[in-house]
Amino acid sequence: MSCLPIAWAVIGCAGAVQQKTPPPPGPTGTVAAFVTDSPVSGVVSISLLVSGASLADSAGANTSIVSSTAQPEFRHLELAPTVMVQAPNIPTGSYSSLALTLANPQISISDSTGKVTQLSGSTIPSVKLANSGLNLPVSLSVTVNSLIGMQLDLDVAKSLSVDASGNFVINPVINVNVVSGTQSELDVIDTAGTVSALSTNSFTVQLLPNAGTATVNTDSSTLWSSDIGQFANLQAGQTIEMNAEMQSSGSYLAKFIGSSTANLPTTYEGLLTEVSQDSSGNFSFNVAVQR
Repeated sequence: MSCLPIAWAVIGCAGAVQQKTPPPPGPTGTVAAFVTDSPVSGVVSISLLVSGASLADSAGANTSIVSSTAQPEFRHLELAPTVMVQAPNIPTGSYSSLALTLANPQISISDSTGKVTQLSGSTIPSVKLANSGLNLPVSLSVTVNSLIGMQLDLDVAKSLSVDASGNFVINPVINVNVVSGTQSELDVIDTAGTVSALSTNSFTVQLLPNAGTATVNTDSSTLWSSDIGQFANLQAGQTIEMNAEMQSSGSYLAKFIGSSTANLPTTYEGLLTEVSQDSSGNFSFNVAVQR
């Protein structure tokens, strides 16, 4: 499979994904959706809005996995999963398909000189979606207090084409891999968030930007950046970055916690496209900004 850095935003959109019947009260589990990627030559990034996401059971009843206020956006270059959405209180049962509603495609491409151009629906050339509604087959069984993960991989080689006018067309081919809460594929790396509440050796974090909340536990093996030092120095409202392992309970166990640059006035993350050195020995570089 050929995949690449992709940016996702999840927005609860009225009418985008309709429930046939409200989920009945009863035992529930947690479902988390992740994005994985790897670089592809010539394409720096792809951005897609996910305006609706729901799971359907064998009877055709839909359960939404996004809230009306969730707007996470993820751009990363590492071969590690990024949380797209974490949905607790999913009714127990078997689910056979995942419905996604997509919008607002954008791509960044680089030429042979390293120059990066960002394209959208209004640029020349432009980018458009050939298919905005996907129904993806899954085999997912939610049991009481279980944690199930879904990894979404965009197959770029099959998804991206160029029409006769030179415009890019995205016909998304997304493969879903279901993993259990005990597998390392559910771990997160360099994930930013804002501490919203603290308790004994654990805290609640609002994942950035606006990707929902998560509970993070710490223990004696958790490593801390020098400016934080220890759990006692964490404060509500503080922005952090963390590497963490997801536990079967749906919470995370932090392996490393450090201060984040996300709250600085001007910060950038992206792909290094060119490094040059002038006659005086000074270096300069170009970065394709992705966040």
